[in-house]
Amino acid sequence: METPIPSGVNFHRLKCWEKDWLYDHRCRHGHRYTEHPDCYLAEYGNRLSTIEKIGFVDIEATNLKADFGYILTYSLKELDGELRHRMITPKEIKTYQFDKGLMRQFLKDIETFDRLVGYYSRDYRFDIPYLRTRALRWGLDFPKWKEYLFTDVYDIVRGKLNLHRNRLEVVCDLLDIPAKGHRLNPEVWMRAQAGSLRALQWVQQHCDEDVISLEQVYKRLFQFKGVNKASM
Repeated sequence: METPIPSGVNFHRLKCWEKDWLYDHRCRHGHRYTEHPDCYLAEYGNRLSTIEKIGFVDIEATNLKADFGYILTYSLKELDGELRHRMITPKEIKTYQFDKGLMRQFLKDIETFDRLVGYYSRDYRFDIPYLRTRALRWGLDFPKWKEYLFTDVYDIVRGKLNLHRNRLEVVCDLLDIPAKGHRLNPEVWMRAQAGSLRALQWVQQHCDEDVISLEQVYKRLFQFKGVNKASM
């Protein structure tokens, strides 16, 4: 039987009385529900005001450093739900607007989520610091500490598996998960940066495939590590 995925409880968005109830009542293991939130979900179901909504995120950018580059595309997929994305347009490149509109849309798209999940994405890594930097570049309000929770699947792979490389593609090969149908090469990358619509669409498809495969990896591996309370 497949193990169900714990949706978790986002304590930062609960009402005060709900927090008090979870603290004052205990699960079948004798622990407070604040310590065993998944027991609450298993025993009572979705009766709190906020149950975690999880989104998988990935970006593709022109440079590894966000002060010299900009974001070409992002993909955002709800757990077992819809996929949203936005790519930069050739006009935005040619008029030097770059990823300003894209960042506005990204910040709007994540509003419905409680937890984001990425791969090699948390602080000191790539996606989230890059997104934060580009938001600051355009004077946009990026989520503050503890506003969203974040899980980096790379930490699960590095800590719980023993692979020759910890890249997402290697994990997908191990777990027989389809990945990288639209591989990127230097020619596609340079054409995308120059504003080729066809190349940009290829990069977007590549990014979409990454979040789809990331979701499948998460479903297979989450059970080996507890649900973290790390902030984005």
